[in-house]
Amino acid sequence: MLSVKKPGTGKAKHIISRDKEKEVLRACKKLGSMATNYIVGCSAGVSASTAGRIINKYRPKQKNNPAKQPEIKVKWGKLHTCWSIDTLTVKLAGGIKAYLQLILEERSRCILSSQLIMKKSGKKSAGLIRATIHAFNLAPLVLKHDRGSEFMNSDVQGLLKNYRILPLVSPYRYPPYNGKLENTNRLIRKYMSRTRPMSYEKTEALVKEAVCYINEEMPRAIFEGRTSKEIYSAGIYFKESCRRRFTWLVKKHMDKFMKNKKRKMSRATAYRKAI
Repeated sequence: MLSVKKPGTGKAKHIISRDKEKEVLRACKKLGSMATNYIVGCSAGVSASTAGRIINKYRPKQKNNPAKQPEIKVKWGKLHTCWSIDTLTVKLAGGIKAYLQLILEERSRCILSSQLIMKKSGKKSAGLIRATIHAFNLAPLVLKHDRGSEFMNSDVQGLLKNYRILPLVSPYRYPPYNGKLENTNRLIRKYMSRTRPMSYEKTEALVKEAVCYINEEMPRAIFEGRTSKEIYSAGIYFKESCRRRFTWLVKKHMDKFMKNKKRKMSRATAYRKAI
């Protein structure tokens, strides 16, 4: 093996003789499954990187490889296709703990409804979902929620089944799955952090003020400076006639990413890629 300087670079270029290449390939064939670059290099008297270059150079190319199919994702392109619900903790005056529940329309990022409660329960969560459905006179295709006890109960799950709403449950310890609502929660906390903890009535009024600001006044970078209300006003509603087809499509892709054991990915990654 010779070392020759490449003109204009000052770097040495290694020229490997044909005999040395044959020696490396013979060693690779002889060693079989134990033929790592280091072992082949030691047998042939070359470095591991040189042995690797030679092996890769003469490695047979795979033919007739099927084209990689792009991953199909379900996108919420119409209003009320996907809602998400979450609960965040709020402190009242005197250190009293309360809970704020929000329902978000994911296409426009509009907060559809909210309630401030003193204790989490399945009946109160189901009541908020039912009230929102009746207020807009429609039910979404999908409802995203975490694994909180206020959602994983017969009251909420029975309600979703009655209205033919498909529940999408986030993986364990993976808040980014419900990222749009988590971001909205941060906006609510930031808005409310400007004042000290107040009474229940004043906190409830502050929540309504924050919701109004986020929906109607706050420009969204993702919408090129438009507000959520403008996106909602210009959007197209999800049609009830499409529910059966879209339900089948969502279930199909969730099954594909969650039950395919050949995919080497965590459960959280599978959830994130499926939607």
